[in-house]
Amino acid sequence: MGNKASDDLITREWWLLAEVLAFVMDVGRQEPPEAESLLLDFAWMGWFDDFQWHEAGAWVVSDLLDYSLPGSSPVHPVRAIRPRQWGRRDLRLGTENPVEWPHNRVVHRLTNPAPFVSAREIHELLVPFGALPDGYTMHLVRLRGIDVISMLRHAGLLLREEETALLRAMGYHPPDGKAPRTKELKEIEAQVGEILAKEEQGKPKPKRNPSPEVIRDVVAFLGRRDD
Repeated sequence: MGNKASDDLITREWWLLAEVLAFVMDVGRQEPPEAESLLLDFAWMGWFDDFQWHEAGAWVVSDLLDYSLPGSSPVHPVRAIRPRQWGRRDLRLGTENPVEWPHNRVVHRLTNPAPFVSAREIHELLVPFGALPDGYTMHLVRLRGIDVISMLRHAGLLLREEETALLRAMGYHPPDGKAPRTKELKEIEAQVGEILAKEEQGKPKPKRNPSPEVIRDVVAFLGRRDD
């Protein structure tokens, strides 16, 4: 498991998308289409909500999400293509968010032609209010290496012992026979907590049908009669 490129990569916290894809192909023994599909499946589950990209000459880091306002937080600008939307296409609105793995970028664009002229017009009207403009691109996108490693273990492509060895190489586990310092222990506990929280997010949750009161309120809001 691993080669010189993987060994060099393992010493860094943030990995470029091209490096992430190469690592998954190498360690997980996946072909490019399989590796891309695996990464997108976990991105849609929220596994990579911590990410980083380059914009207007500065690095932007997203690692503390605040949902008090839709699409906004102190460290997560509104104009970001969230990993839960990577690779998705909305046929109704005529938008797509392709991931260009070799070029380390994610693009938001309108499909050409848009399915309806009104869809493009509505999209352009929403841009001043936070909607992504056609062609918006996040450059030099990076993911946390620890998230990629935990994904491979969760997907059954790494043994627990292999995951532990990789995390130790990254500095998240103390070398054998050495007790971690208090600060290191807290960092390890925080990272483990993040992994467990993300694993919990990936579990299916039971769905409940809305109550008659909720249905009645929605129907009234839409101006329709519940006949």
